[in-house]
Amino acid sequence: MLQIRTSVCLANITHDLRRGLKSAASMGAEAVEIDARVHLNMKEMSDTAVRHIKKLLSDFDLSVSSLTFNTRHGYDISEGLDQRISATCDAMLLAYRLGSKV
Repeated sequence: MLQIRTSVCLANITHDLRRGLKSAASMGAEAVEIDARVHLNMKEMSDTAVRHIKKLLSDFDLSVSSLTFNTRHGYDISEGLDQRISATCDAMLLAYRLGSKV
């Protein structure tokens, strides 16, 4: 059966991931939306970094509802399109690695 979970957008709380997770947990949230540009350095997301973030989430009894990744330009602008597509694919893979199903 479909279960609705309470989720909090961390970008609206703070730019510090650990403090944001603590605040979300204290509000009673079950999941968080993480902004990949604000809270994570995607170029340095090794397996160890992913395990560390998953541990932080576990410590606060939270999960990842979604990962946002806003591009600076739309996909209809050809300049830098390959880089935007590559970065978007990386963000989607990272969302999967962090346990987001969306």
